[in-house]
Amino acid sequence: ALARRDATAPDGATARRLRGDVDEATRARTLALAGDVDGARRALRGENLSKLRADATTVTRLASEDGMRASRNGLTLRDVTLALDAFDDALRAEGLGAKSASSDDVRRTADDLIRTLERLSGTSDRRGG
Repeated sequence: ALARRDATAPDGATARRLRGDVDEATRARTLALAGDVDGARRALRGENLSKLRADATTVTRLASEDGMRASRNGLTLRDVTLALDAFDDALRAEGLGAKSASSDDVRRTADDLIRTLERLSGTSDRRGG
């Protein structure tokens, strides 16, 4: 018997971009923690992550059309956007030398974004996350 395809799963091209998003977010985290905040912010605006909101919209819309809440693996578009914006905000604050900024904030928000992207793409199941 044929297995039913998960209607909420992203199509092949979107899934590849989402996996690329995980890789780019991981690269941005590495750059930020090494002190290259400008490089990390450039990575957030890289080829894949620049399309993240559109991909997240596509994936959550598919879930909604399948009769589920507009989510994928429990994530909504808002969750994805908040995680991306939080990391960018932490990088901006760190880059400006704001007193409220800390490398712990950068690390925490980067990790949150990566976990969110892994859940959205479905890669967290394979990585044990």
